[in-house]
Amino acid sequence: DAVIDLLRRAADDEPATITWAQSAHNTSVPRPVVERVADALRPAVEIASEPHSADDEALRTALDTVGATKVLCGPRHGVVGVENWNASVAARLGLAAPDLAPPGTPILITVNAPHLGLVNGSIGLVVLIVSAGESEQKVAFLIGDEIRTFDQATLPAWEPCFAMTVHKSQGSEYGSLVVTALPGESSPLLTRELFYTAVTRAKREVIVVGSEESIRASVRNESSRDSGIAA
Repeated sequence: DAVIDLLRRAADDEPATITWAQSAHNTSVPRPVVERVADALRPAVEIASEPHSADDEALRTALDTVGATKVLCGPRHGVVGVENWNASVAARLGLAAPDLAPPGTPILITVNAPHLGLVNGSIGLVVLIVSAGESEQKVAFLIGDEIRTFDQATLPAWEPCFAMTVHKSQGSEYGSLVVTALPGESSPLLTRELFYTAVTRAKREVIVVGSEESIRASVRNESSRDSGIAA
């Protein structure tokens, strides 16, 4: 009751740092939230779509923008999972593509690649880079204090990263906007640990997407560990 009351009261505050985008049964990706995420990312897309030198400060601004805004989901698949959120935000930004990710697409590295200076969880951005007077499509990463660019074809395993799982976000903070998209009411992923981890990734603003039933289930359910390590 206290969590629901807090979410309802926060939605009435202006400007709100916590917003509850209440859905009936977590059966869709809410269009207003998709538009809010797209609006936050659009400056980075605009920068990435114009040719820049590899050391251009504008690229750093774009990388900071995509690194500060994230949709966090419980599941990878399904209507409210990572894949559908990725597709919805990309479509809203006009970045849906069947082959190579177009400029403006955030990229999440999913394996360690120490020879490239990249690790599982590194986030980059597809950009246009001017080299020898010509524009080439590259993926830019901030490694330490240096911007490094790579050909997309030479990267280790990756996926688009408008959205990611809550699990992948552990240990990270996002300075602008975090959307916490809860699974359906019957999902075993609905636990207080998942909800807590998701909302505490945000430094400034969090939007909670989910039904009242899913929020109550999250608060009630503690995760159980059955690893067998003790035995």
